[in-house]
Amino acid sequence: MYEECITKRKNTWDLINILSIIIFLFFTSIVIKGIADKYFIEYLCKTITSMFYIVLMVYSISKMKYRYNSVFLEEEDKFYLQISIGYGLLGLISIIKSAIFYSTYTNNIEFDLISNKTIAINTLYYILQIGLIAFSLKNYKENFKSLIKILLYGLIVNFIFMNSFKIYIGTWGYSIRSMFLICGFIFLIFLVYKDKGNFDKESYKEILIFLISKVVYLFFMYFKRYDLGDAKFHLFILIFIIGEYSFLKLLITNTLINAERNLNEKLQYMVSWYEGIFENMPDAVTIRKNDEIIYINDSYQKFFNIKNKNDVIGKSIFDIIDKGSYEKIKEKDTILLKDSILKPRRNIYTINDITIECEEIGVKLKDTYTDLYLFILRDIKYRKDYENMILKLKQKEDDEKLKNQFFTNISHEFKTPVNVIYSAMQMQEKYIDEGNLVGCRKYTSSIRQNCFRLIKLINNILDINKIESGYYSPTKKIINIVEKVEDITKSIIDYASFKGIEVTFDTVEEEIFCSCDEDSIERIVLNLISNAIKYNEYGGLLYVNIEKDDDKVQIFFKDNGCGIDKDRVETIFNRFERGDTTLYRKTEGTGIGLNLVKSMVEINNGNISIESEVGNGTTVIVEFPIVKCDLEDYYKLQDEFTFENTLVPKVEIEFSDIYF
Repeated sequence: MYEECITKRKNTWDLINILSIIIFLFFTSIVIKGIADKYFIEYLCKTITSMFYIVLMVYSISKMKYRYNSVFLEEEDKFYLQISIGYGLLGLISIIKSAIFYSTYTNNIEFDLISNKTIAINTLYYILQIGLIAFSLKNYKENFKSLIKILLYGLIVNFIFMNSFKIYIGTWGYSIRSMFLICGFIFLIFLVYKDKGNFDKESYKEILIFLISKVVYLFFMYFKRYDLGDAKFHLFILIFIIGEYSFLKLLITNTLINAERNLNEKLQYMVSWYEGIFENMPDAVTIRKNDEIIYINDSYQKFFNIKNKNDVIGKSIFDIIDKGSYEKIKEKDTILLKDSILKPRRNIYTINDITIECEEIGVKLKDTYTDLYLFILRDIKYRKDYENMILKLKQKEDDEKLKNQFFTNISHEFKTPVNVIYSAMQMQEKYIDEGNLVGCRKYTSSIRQNCFRLIKLINNILDINKIESGYYSPTKKIINIVEKVEDITKSIIDYASFKGIEVTFDTVEEEIFCSCDEDSIERIVLNLISNAIKYNEYGGLLYVNIEKDDDKVQIFFKDNGCGIDKDRVETIFNRFERGDTTLYRKTEGTGIGLNLVKSMVEINNGNISIESEVGNGTTVIVEFPIVKCDLEDYYKLQDEFTFENTLVPKVEIEFSDIYF
């Protein structure tokens, strides 16, 4: 893109040079052939030259405007702009001078080359020309004020000569002015020769040709009138053309082309600077002209495993991206056309069969003729990894917090029954010494209950660790889930009556078969019932209901107890989670019971959920898949042991942390 811009500018300057050569050759041929009289030729040559000055001024100003648009010009660029304006003023003055000269001649008015107005305009023209040449040769920053003074002094003197010293209208007065101008050009020749080391050979040659031609032209041209057939006339016209051509060539080479070269160097520097930034960015960068890709950086190439940048540069974005992303691309372009900026958003792109989830921002670049879009894509894989690490760290912190809380609770849970057992044993020793067996038996039940409590605590800890480590192996068999839940519910009625809690069991179906681990089912039902009794008030209700729902059975445990806060309902099945975590809570427990229940339900291919509201009680719903079973086969597989013999100890263990 940059090289294309440079080539266009070079072609433009080549065209200007060719046109200038053609123009001067054309008018030289006019002089040689004698097509017109000498005044017309001089007028025409000077007019064309002056118009060329003005064209260069307008072109230079427009180029500066195009290059910088609304940005302020730098000092060096202001200098070249001022030079161009100065040349344009020279052109205007030259046109006025030539117009006065030729209009007087064509109207058959007696015209003298050394008339007052002609001399004044010529002098003004050459003063400006000398000043501009000197201005371009010297350090403009240091000599700008001095040059302005010189030009102003020259204009003032020119005005005084034109209006006050009319006695110098004659040849002698004009000769004095001509000598001043000749001296000025000779002084410039001296400056050029002195500083020739600062010029390249071509510029040095053109400057000398121009200055010497001016000296010769001024020295001879205005001292005598020449006829068209006079060879000297054609010689001096040729000298004039050579001088003006050298001046134009010097103007193009040393001002506008140099200015263009400097601008191109700055452009190249800025391009290299921005490319250096883009190429060293870890994020993928791409620039599009409409839908055509014109630039990608190294990160973009690596992101999508592009072997060669030229494989995608120059292609449409729709040719390399998956079709599923077409609408995303069109949506982005629509936003940029409207707002000129695309706020950060997450997108997923697939290029070369490589899919990347990225965060993308975009901006519409200001350009005169086309729409350029800059996009920056940041691979959020690292951010997601970081976010996952943060989540894991937070989870670990939460786990550590729960573990600390668990150890605090477990210490309390172990300490309480041990203290009770120890105190009961001390009282028994006292009663034994006194021979009071009745008092001794009184503390036997307390020791029994707290021993069961320790057994329950140890069993829960062992089972939860077995489940986590994968060593828990349930023994599944087909059971009548209705019969099992009903028997367990009946076995705890006596315990519920101690707290005045009314227990109700209800079912529509008498036989629903499930493939489950019988021991797990007993632990699940006993734990949920014991929780309902533990967290219920005296005189409360416990409702156990079984319903059949298509291919699954639902068991409801509903109470009208204290309920659970909404913010704890979602986490109540987490390990070590309790409704009340203080050591001064009304009920006992480690916070691993419901977590163990949930794990056992899932092991038996079931599901558990909870609905609760503070003050309105809690409902726990357990679901298991139903299996088909032949009744005769079912009864043949039943154990010979009675249900009561195996369940009673489990009930005592499960209810051991409830003190009536």
